[in-house]
Amino acid sequence: MRSGKYYYLILDRFLTPVQAHAMTPHQGVGGGQAIEDAYILGKLLANHSTSPAEDILRVYEKVRLPFAQQAAEKSRVNGMMYEILHANSPRDPKTPEELTSTGETIGKSFQWLAEGSCDDDLQQAEALLK
Repeated sequence: MRSGKYYYLILDRFLTPVQAHAMTPHQGVGGGQAIEDAYILGKLLANHSTSPAEDILRVYEKVRLPFAQQAAEKSRVNGMMYEILHANSPRDPKTPEELTSTGETIGKSFQWLAEGSCDDDLQQAEALLK
């Protein structure tokens, strides 16, 4: 994922670029995250229509950018494990045990997806805008 802004304000219109969700596919979360972001941003804009758009976008970025960066990093690491390139992967797996260990590590790497929800992020953003 590229560093920098998670949104762009252009002529009083904002864009959330596709690049904000550009990440390797190894966790399968980029598209879902785009939908969550649209939901959160839509709710914030609807609920705070009298607030300056840039204030709303700053809060949106503060809440969602760390999640996007975490998702991109976890996906990158998973890709390295899939290709047996990660530092903790066996260099030349020869036994089922070596591959089983890597498989268990990969399985655990998805546990974070069951924690929290985009509604939690929405509540955090709403609190920051009050």
